[in-house]
Amino acid sequence: MPKFLFETTYTPEGVRALQKDKGSARKQAVEKLVASLDGKLEAFYYAMGERDVVTIVDLPNAESAAAMSFAGMGTGMVRGRAARPSVGSPSSTGRRTGSSC
Repeated sequence: MPKFLFETTYTPEGVRALQKDKGSARKQAVEKLVASLDGKLEAFYYAMGERDVVTIVDLPNAESAAAMSFAGMGTGMVRGRAARPSVGSPSSTGRRTGSSC
């Protein structure tokens, strides 16, 4: 299954929600979303800098990655959500490139 890297920045509303639930509910929401797309959450990291959260997920295809991105942005809690195939995911030719994550 291809791996996708998502980089997320919280909106002010998202930051308030994060402060309220201390982050545990944010990760659970992502796990639930990924599972609904027949995927698996491999990694979830809070970050400092331009991005607030970096996740690596296994998803069936690019359409599922787009659906995940739109669902996240639709909450109004995140912005700048970018998805791209992660290093080590099968390329468009079906071969692995680089080392696995």
